[in-house]
Amino acid sequence: MSKTYHFKHQYAFNQFGQVVTIDEAEKNQRGEKFYKDFNRTIEFIFVNGSVKAKHFREPSEYTINHNGQQILSNQINESAEHHNFKMQIIKDGFFIFDDYKIYIQNPKDEYVLVGSKYRVDLYANLLCGTPVAIEIIKTSDISANKLNYINEYKILTFKLYIDDYGNQKHGEFDIIGNETIERIKHEYIKAKNDLNRLTTRNGIEARNIEARFKVENETLQKQYRKYIEGQDARIDEFKQEQAGDVDFLRQKIYDTIKRIRQTKKDTTDCIQRTKQSRAEIQSVLQEVGYYKQLSEIN
Repeated sequence: MSKTYHFKHQYAFNQFGQVVTIDEAEKNQRGEKFYKDFNRTIEFIFVNGSVKAKHFREPSEYTINHNGQQILSNQINESAEHHNFKMQIIKDGFFIFDDYKIYIQNPKDEYVLVGSKYRVDLYANLLCGTPVAIEIIKTSDISANKLNYINEYKILTFKLYIDDYGNQKHGEFDIIGNETIERIKHEYIKAKNDLNRLTTRNGIEARNIEARFKVENETLQKQYRKYIEGQDARIDEFKQEQAGDVDFLRQKIYDTIKRIRQTKKDTTDCIQRTKQSRAEIQSVLQEVGYYKQLSEIN
């Protein structure tokens, strides 16, 4: 059911008994008249001025005839929000009760209960044919005498609550006039309250578990990070140690190669000096006539 924030009458009955909105009335092409009640005894005035928001205006004084009874305007203490909400139900063909859509047929507004002086906001039949009354509560509840009459004659009645803006208070509802349904209603409300308590408790437990898990998870993460940091430190230390060993071995190999090269050079130099010395000896011996003997010796 749509929300209404207007403080003016936004719905009316046309001459065919159909509910029309203020926007639909503005598009009136057939010169229709609009009425506050289904019996078309109170004619609405369509207002669409440049200053005030468009709305239906009711006469300052009027009389509605219901079931042979005359209802004066001063007896109908109905706000525009109350009227709009009631007319929306008639237009939709259903009302919201708790979490359900309750469909109705043949609705009658401001209906006087037969054989009584008590009037209900809506009187209709459920789809199964069961008569049902609908009371819309905004600021004041139904009177104690009316409540006793409803219970005495077992008139199944739904009480719907609306706020100052004409929106339904879905958390508030009531059923009266039928003992079996009232008992089921109370059992349902009790079960719903128990469910809400369990849901709340489960929610608290879930939050506690989540908080505990978060703490444990953070502790494990800290331990893991500490372990990883330790491993990283050991790896860095090992790399440094290995790097030192490699540098030492590299220097040692370099020094060894250097010594080998120097030894090779020294050996080469020694061989050269030896050859030179031998040549010199041979030259001297040849000069003194001993070359042959030296050759024989060699």
